Amino acid sequence: MKNFVFCIALLFFACQVTVANRFELAHLETMKLEGVGYTAYHYDNDGGGTKAGITFKRFKQIVSSEKDWRLFDADKDGMITKNDHRKMTMERIKYIYKKYYWDAVNGDLIESELVARLMYDYLVNGGFNIRKFQTVVGVKPDGKFGAQTVSAINKYDHCKLSKAILKDRGTWLLKVMPRTRPATYKACKNGWKNRLNYFVSQFKTKCKNEKLSYFTV
Repeated sequence: MKNFVFCIALLFFACQVTVANRFELAHLETMKLEGVGYTAYHYDNDGGGTKAGITFKRFKQIVSSEKDWRLFDADKDGMITKNDHRKMTMERIKYIYKKYYWDAVNGDLIESELVARLMYDYLVNGGFNIRKFQTVVGVKPDGKFGAQTVSAINKYDHCKLSKAILKDRGTWLLKVMPRTRPATYKACKNGWKNRLNYFVSQFKTKCKNEKLSYFTV
């Protein structure tokens, strides 16, 4: 009996390590694609700065939802300002990406690693629409990434779903962004296109039977 319990505990631990590694790998991949934005602090057309792909506007939203905003008060002046955003540590950045991006799409519960990574990076990049995605997988578009949505994703053909995500991302990048945020698009378009091409190449490697010719970047 003791051996049985030990084996179950060991199996559970191994699964936990595997799940943790999935986020670690996805996070490293996305941070590499963020390029200079990971370490540098630069400005965008929202009037705020961007650090590691996180805009100041988004940073303030995140801090306001946290139980202890003081953890984000990097300069310890009792206020949340651009300076705190600029001084975010790698540990704090990783915490934000895990809780507000990876967990937001239930990355640990998505069986297809490709689908999980595509959703995660698209959300980080700013164009992932949960309601639209729910319509694709056939569930009520309520904007809540719950058990029903996860189940529908895991039952869906992962290559067809990956293709749908990439097509939507191509439309967002090449058609929506130039119209809605032209200044940001002009400044970031080359990096964003390279980023999209990276995932297109991943898709073509894993899903050889699916053709993706909707857009050229």
